[in-house]
Amino acid sequence: GYSDKDTIRRWERTLTTDTLNREDECKVIFLGEGGTGKSSLIDRILGKGFKEGAVPTEGIRICMWETSIKKKPVRLRILDFGGQEIMHSMHRCFLTLHTIYVVVCASRNDGDVDRQAARWLENVKAFAPDCPVILALNKADKNPHVSVNELKLKQTNAMLRAVLTTSAKTSAGIFKLISLIRQEIPGCIHRIVETAGALGIKRELDDMNQDYIT
Repeated sequence: GYSDKDTIRRWERTLTTDTLNREDECKVIFLGEGGTGKSSLIDRILGKGFKEGAVPTEGIRICMWETSIKKKPVRLRILDFGGQEIMHSMHRCFLTLHTIYVVVCASRNDGDVDRQAARWLENVKAFAPDCPVILALNKADKNPHVSVNELKLKQTNAMLRAVLTTSAKTSAGIFKLISLIRQEIPGCIHRIVETAGALGIKRELDDMNQDYIT
C-alpha cells in the first residue's frame, strides 16, 4: 500500500504536470414567489426572447452568463428558484455569501408587493446579511404604477442596493437590471484556482443533463 507521504507526492506531481487554471466566477440568485416572472427576466438578461405562458420553473434552474469586468472575463452562475412553497425551505441551503441577490415581486396590489419584498429581504438578511440585493418589481406592463415603500425597506435592510420596475414581456428595465448586477460583480467575485483536470471535471458536471449522478 501507499504511505501518507507517497499520497502527498503523487498529488504534488499532478500540480507540476497539470497547469493551474484561474477563473473568476460570481453567483446571482433570483428569489421570489411563483409566477412573478423570474425565469423570463433571466431569459431577457441572457438575450433570449419572451415566451407567453411559459411553464413555471420546477426545482432549480442554473444558467451561465459570461461577461467581462474591466476587460477581464467573468462567468456568472445564475440560480433560478422555483416559487413553489416546497422550495422555500430549500433556499437556506443555497443562500450563501459572495452572492448577488435579485428579489422579484409582482402583484396588482402594492400592499402585497410590500409584504413579498419584506419577507424575501428578511430571508436573505438571515443567511447572507452583507450581500447586495436588487429588488425588481416585475410585470410593470400589467401594473405600470406598481411601487413599494422603498425608504422603509432600505431603513431595515441595509443590503438593499436598488429598486426598479421591470417587464420581461416588453423588456422595460432589463438594461438597468443588467447594469445594476454588473456594478455589484467586483465585490462578489469568487476566484477559482484549480488544475486543468479538476476544472475539466467541474465543466463536465456543469454540462450534465441528468438529475443525479451514481
